[in-house]
Amino acid sequence: MDEHGGPVATAAPAVPHPRRRRVDPRLIAAGVLVVLLALGAGVMLVLRGHPLTVDGRYVTDPAAVLADADRRFADYVDQRAGARGPQSRCWFQLIDPDGSEIARELRCGPVLFVGGDPARSWLRFPLTATPAGGDVRLRPAGLPTDPDPQALDDAGLLFHPDGASPPSGSAGLRVPEVPRAEPGYTAVGPFPTLSWTAPAGPPGWPGPRPR
Repeated sequence: MDEHGGPVATAAPAVPHPRRRRVDPRLIAAGVLVVLLALGAGVMLVLRGHPLTVDGRYVTDPAAVLADADRRFADYVDQRAGARGPQSRCWFQLIDPDGSEIARELRCGPVLFVGGDPARSWLRFPLTATPAGGDVRLRPAGLPTDPDPQALDDAGLLFHPDGASPPSGSAGLRVPEVPRAEPGYTAVGPFPTLSWTAPAGPPGWPGPRPR
């Protein structure tokens, strides 16, 4: 008791604070590395867009591959005096609609040539693959595997980086007419696609001899 007979106040016993555990710096570094790897993978997916693969390897710059193929396709059609329209271009063909693996041929169309069929208006252009680090680089050929267009029966497998869908049918194209030479047109051979056989004897008058 104090001098007045009251109870003496006593201090509450000190409560010991729990010791803070030190975090292993290696765990922090590992966590940061995991986050950076995840961010890097996300950035790569954004940059790649829809990933395309050949034999499991990523295709580098798919848009550039198709731009090159479009030029080759247009040159080929023009050389054959064919008909192509604003929607005529080249597309990748997926092996599986839900996968990333593509065929080693591009589908290019619609296109029609002299004597063609509007129901058959797509060409196939082969692709050559070369390693590019861990990825693969593709180069389209200048000529199709078959000069005769075929029907497009697998439009759901065609893919373009811009997300567009292929046109239906021949996109309104008409079969072109046989090109006619302008008056006075001349050409100098050789003509490898033409054949000629020399006459067996001296030139003579065709039909009955005049009297």
